[in-house]
Order: sequence, then C-alpha cells, then structure tokens
Amino acid sequence: MMHCSVPAISATAVVLAGGSSSRMGRDKARLRIGDKTLLEHITERMTGLFEEILVAAPAEGEHDIPGIRWVRDIYTAVGPLGGIHGGLTAAGTSRIFVSACDMPFFEAELAAFLLNGTDAYDAVVPCCQGFTEPLFAVYAKSALKKMEEYLRSGRRSVNRFLSRVNTLYIPEHEVRRRADPGRVFFNMNTPGDYLHLLSEIPQRDVQAAPLRSIPSSSPRSSAIPRKSPMAE
Repeated sequence: MMHCSVPAISATAVVLAGGSSSRMGRDKARLRIGDKTLLEHITERMTGLFEEILVAAPAEGEHDIPGIRWVRDIYTAVGPLGGIHGGLTAAGTSRIFVSACDMPFFEAELAAFLLNGTDAYDAVVPCCQGFTEPLFAVYAKSALKKMEEYLRSGRRSVNRFLSRVNTLYIPEHEVRRRADPGRVFFNMNTPGDYLHLLSEIPQRDVQAAPLRSIPSSSPRSSAIPRKSPMAE
C-alpha cells in the first residue's frame, strides 16, 4: 500500500511485537482485523513508505509476512527499550521510526513530520496532554552506544533513557496539525480496547477474534508508564 500523499522516507520502520499481552489474554499481534492480523494491518499501512520494515521481538514469531524482516532482541526481558535497541541495531538506515504493534492507527503524515529535518537529535518524541509517546517516535543510531550502556546497567525505562540523550519533544499542537492524538496514540491492551478498534474499522474489513478466548476487561493503562518531559 503506497502512501501517495507522503514521499518515501529514508528511514526504517520498526514495529515492536514483544509485549506479553497479559491483559488481553492472547498475542495482540495475531488478533484479526478483517482477513489480516493486527501486525499485518500495521505493516501494510507502512509498506512503500519506508526503506525497510522490521518487526522486533524477543524471539522470531509465527507471523510470516512477505517483505518484513524479524529481528530478535539482544537484551531480553527489558520491555520496549529492548525492541527499540534490537531494531536500531539491525536497521540499515541511520534512523528508525518505532511503533508498538498495539497502536493500529498509524499516520504516515505524522511519522514523516517526526523524521523531517530532525537529523541533529538522538530521538524525536511527540507529546500529548503533558505526556510523552515514546512508542510512536524516532530514534537515531547516534543514541545506540548510550542505549547499550543504559541497558547493560540494568535499567529499562524508555522515558528515563530519553532524558539522558539529545531528545526533541514535539508539542501537542504540532501533532494535532497532522493527526488526531486520541486516535494515533490509541494503544490496545484489553478486550474492551479490541472491541473499540473493531468499531473504528469499516465493517467490510472487520472479522472479530472469538472473544470467548479473551478474559474479561481490566482497567486500561499505557503499554509503558507515560511521563511528561518536564517531570524528570
């Protein structure tokens, strides 16, 4: 699927697919949206826009998607930062755009904006309602050495790592000019979130997974604790 309104980007897309999906009760990446899995839905929206698309996970998964390369986490059991590090290490470009696999409403225009003219920074992270969104963000190879040192020290917080490198935070009003924050930063953690996602997708594209195999909903929260850049 080519995004005609957005020129091709000289960067690598990295989709993080290593979460435990404990609150969903099953692998979120394999939930169905029409005739595709959630992971296929996201990577299809990125196809033709980036130089390459990687899926980062602790181990190679069962999702066989043509043109998509799997990369294994080098540092395991450290949360999203392990996937970011694995994708950044494997990328053939100097910068990567990162998205969690449970954020289904990818917006090409916002991704292109985060990557445009920001070469001088180690990371570019959008903000919304006073919080950061580090799992819909840009990371550069220039951050790799400090990221490795940070992970080797036993630390794993993405937001605290961002405070240690040259990070550009994009204010909410700039995000709103290119995307609906409530939609693009929506992350799917619970069965209730999955039902909400299905209600947002055109009916012709919807084929729900059997909900009897998913436990009842629990209170929703972000995949990682979000934090205002001013709160460090």
